[in-house]
Amino acid sequence: MVIINLYYADDLENDFQYIPELKLMIVLMAFMKVLFFVRIYESYGFLVQMIKFCIIDLIPFIVCFITFLFVFSICFIVLNMEIDPEVVEAEGITFFQKTIL
Repeated sequence: MVIINLYYADDLENDFQYIPELKLMIVLMAFMKVLFFVRIYESYGFLVQMIKFCIIDLIPFIVCFITFLFVFSICFIVLNMEIDPEVVEAEGITFFQKTIL
């Protein structure tokens, strides 16, 4: 029985690979559902609309931020700069992803 558990331990590591991303999606969907239910009450409708407008207004900033992040990481690669030692130890990601980190 122990041999079977050890055999499945390797498969479990691969199965739990996307757990943090799934948790993030669950939190975001729960937040959206709470906003949906809060919107039912007349007094909270304005607050929900303000949260929605703030999130929509953040989209251009996020796009600009990601664009600058990619440009600086490409410049980092072109100049052959050394990557931070903490990031170099990361396994399973490409060199470009390490420069973004």
